[in-house]
Amino acid sequence: MGPDAEVRADVTARVIEVEGRVTGDLSASERIAIRRSGVVTGDAVAPQIQIDEGCLFKGSVQMQ
Repeated sequence: MGPDAEVRADVTARVIEVEGRVTGDLSASERIAIRRSGVVTGDAVAPQIQIDEGCLFKGSVQMQ
């Protein structure tokens, strides 16, 4: 999801990279990366999770 993207839904994928705004839960089978410009309101579940300095994240993190 690019820096201008705005998603209001739960997202499920192999790999999720957030540069824009997401309102909803994120679930990935491999990894989630929330980049510096990313804004996430929701829970993140994945084996690997990267949360860059400067992003905004409100939710819980579960690494499986």
